[in-house]
Amino acid sequence: MSYLIIGGTKEERRGKALEISNRAPTGRFQISNFDTAWISGETSIGIDQIRNLEHQLSLKPYNSPYKAAVIHPGEILTIEAQNALLKTLEEAGENSILILTAPQTDALLPTVVSRCQIIRLPQKLEITLSQEEFDSVFCLLSSVFRAKVGERLKIASKLSKEREEIKIWLEMQIFFWHKVLLGKGEKFKFLTPKQIVKIIRELEKTKNLVEQNINPRLALEVFLLNLPKVSSYLTPGVK
Repeated sequence: MSYLIIGGTKEERRGKALEISNRAPTGRFQISNFDTAWISGETSIGIDQIRNLEHQLSLKPYNSPYKAAVIHPGEILTIEAQNALLKTLEEAGENSILILTAPQTDALLPTVVSRCQIIRLPQKLEITLSQEEFDSVFCLLSSVFRAKVGERLKIASKLSKEREEIKIWLEMQIFFWHKVLLGKGEKFKFLTPKQIVKIIRELEKTKNLVEQNINPRLALEVFLLNLPKVSSYLTPGVK
């Protein structure tokens, strides 16, 4: 049995792989850690690792009826490793469970994907911000906080070009404010947690509206206009 987990975040894919690898298909018992192999790498997973996996799966289970193997993250498998994996996928016995993870199916060869049962997790953006990007977001928000109504409408107009781009921008903002809430935004220490939570909720509300095909520019305008001026934000405790 072979599975390919796609979608979600990297950690969510890992969690789903762990869930599947821990339990036999019948669901009646767990697969021992001694009978589970994890194949991973920093930048790539090579053919030697796959050959070693073939050997491990050829051995009888230690104290479980099944053996499990997880390749995570599968998107860093080299082409040679993927081609070598085909044999393992084809010849995996009934007592073997092979699990791969990847963001999308196109991260792997079609011949690998076709031999796996696809498990789709809800798609999410995996966002990271460098310090430079973090500072860039801060500068944009600072200009919004200080802007008057007309200036905020101009900012909304500049941002609202493509629906998908707006969704990405909103996801980035939500990620940014979660970081601030965790104390990683030194420049926003004057904000109370309650104020930050309110901003996050407004961002999530705006994102939901955009996903429901509401005019993205209108949704952004409402969000930006609802943000108070910086003078309000500079006073801790303001609701």
